[in-house]
Amino acid sequence: MDTDLNKSKQNSFENEIQMDIISSNDTESKECKETSVTNRPNIGIQSISSIVELETVITEDDRTGMEKKFFIDKIFDGIQDTILEHKRILKQITYSILLLLYLAYVVYSLSFRFGDEGSWRLLICTILLLMYSGRGIIKKLSLYQLFEKTFGSKNPENIVKMKKILRWTLYFVVLTLIAVYIGLTVIQTRPRNLVSLGGIFVFIFILFLMSNNKANINWHTVFWGLSLQFGFALIVLRTEWGINAVRWITDRFLEFIVFADNGSAFIFSEKYKEFKVIFKVVPSVIVFCAFVAVLSYLGVLAFIFSNLGCVLGYCLQTHPLESINAVTNIFMSGIESLVVINEYIDSLSTSQVFCVYTNGLSSIAGFAFVVFANFGIPVEYLLTASIMSAPAALVASKIVYPSETLKLCKDDDKKYFIATKSDRKSVVEAMAKGGLQGLQLVKGVLINILTYISLLAFANATITWFGERAGVKELTIGKIFSYCLWPLAFVMGIDAIDCLKVAEMLGVRMFATLILSYIRMGKYLSNKEKYNEYTAIYNNTVLTASDDIFLPNWNTTLENGILTDRSEMIATYAMCGFASIPSVWISIGSFVALAPSRLGELPRMAIRALIAGTIASYLTACVAGLLLS
Repeated sequence: MDTDLNKSKQNSFENEIQMDIISSNDTESKECKETSVTNRPNIGIQSISSIVELETVITEDDRTGMEKKFFIDKIFDGIQDTILEHKRILKQITYSILLLLYLAYVVYSLSFRFGDEGSWRLLICTILLLMYSGRGIIKKLSLYQLFEKTFGSKNPENIVKMKKILRWTLYFVVLTLIAVYIGLTVIQTRPRNLVSLGGIFVFIFILFLMSNNKANINWHTVFWGLSLQFGFALIVLRTEWGINAVRWITDRFLEFIVFADNGSAFIFSEKYKEFKVIFKVVPSVIVFCAFVAVLSYLGVLAFIFSNLGCVLGYCLQTHPLESINAVTNIFMSGIESLVVINEYIDSLSTSQVFCVYTNGLSSIAGFAFVVFANFGIPVEYLLTASIMSAPAALVASKIVYPSETLKLCKDDDKKYFIATKSDRKSVVEAMAKGGLQGLQLVKGVLINILTYISLLAFANATITWFGERAGVKELTIGKIFSYCLWPLAFVMGIDAIDCLKVAEMLGVRMFATLILSYIRMGKYLSNKEKYNEYTAIYNNTVLTASDDIFLPNWNTTLENGILTDRSEMIATYAMCGFASIPSVWISIGSFVALAPSRLGELPRMAIRALIAGTIASYLTACVAGLLLS
């Protein structure tokens, strides 16, 4: 009983406890519900405040990172602003340091070894570099400005009087020196050369007859143009140091071209030598044009054009743009030389347009050196002929189409700015675009060669057929040219035995293209090399028939024979120019593309420009023939 009673009490006690727990749970749940209802806004505010505090912490961390990043950017921005602000000074300091390091290297190298060709090359290139770097200082210290400042500031009339006295003194001195030299060296030792002297007067007279305004011819330009030609030819043909200088430049030029063979061998393998024109000439032109484009980007060519052009214009009293264009044609083709002065073309007078037109026809461009050198033409002849043709072109153009007045234009003292970098933004881009331009140029050359060789063969076959119908055998265009232009070849000083051959090449050059003429000249030079080699080995008589030379021991015939050394040189000079009928119309197209407003003037000038450009090259040949030893 007691046990049951105790169990019942215990059970009742546990039930009370469970009821208390349940009631307490209910109370707590109610309180929670009430709390959730009454205190819900407070809980929201607390949660938002906690979130804001969290965001505040994150934002402060980010702001700290941003402040650190902004501090780094501030450093770099400050450095960049400083560089941009003092860009010119920093560039000068950098160039000065590099120049000093280079000069230190030069001094050490010359002290280590001096006297060989490499040391002279290093010394000459360093002098040219210093002249280019200090061009501004040299310009400020020019003798003319010093003379004008000394005498002209006090009395401007003194300048005019001194100029007149100096001009007539120079006329007398130069003319006397030329006459004495011709009398002592040409008449007494090489009277045969006087034929070339007569040729100069003949060609000047032809130009005079063609002049559209004979009363306005500036004979000062004529005299000094021919004098500059004579002086330059005297240096490069008659002085030992001048001959060595031209030879040295020629060797460096050929040495540079040879490097293109490395690219040809890599792309086309060693078999590229079997296809000389397409796999050797083309890569050489591409590399050369890329190099010229880099020089143009760096401003080297503009420096040369502007300075040499101003000197030439001052000596010949020609317009600065005419003179600059004449110098530009030594290094660039006619189209490229027009681009250099593109912005000024519309402002040129008719006489100046004709002069620029003639400049492009009277010389050959730099890339043509590469093409003709691969044909075997002596580069020293091409180089000197192209330089001598610059004053010759100005002489010919100013006789045929003289300026409207003998006095210089009022704007001749105007500073003309020659573009240096055009649209190229870097050296790499200039090199790439230059190479592509070279490819375009040589593509045109190859197309011309293919077209003209094919059409010339067809024309010769047609003329030969008509000749045979009339009983004239082997009649060709070349033979017609040879008889028509024989007198011109003779007065230039070509040996009589070679006049027909040279006249034929001159005719092909004028009516077809210069390339075909130099290809024929290359064959003559190749025949001459084989002939000299044969005679050096066997020293026996060779058999000739119809101008062909038969080598008995080799069982070889040299077709068309050879030319004498004199004829080779004079003919190379005479053909050194793009004056041909196709080139005239190509030049008109280039002019019209750059200056459409000049279309009405150009066709009227075409024939005169062709003859003036041709005679300019002939004048160069006559001067060379006069001084030939």
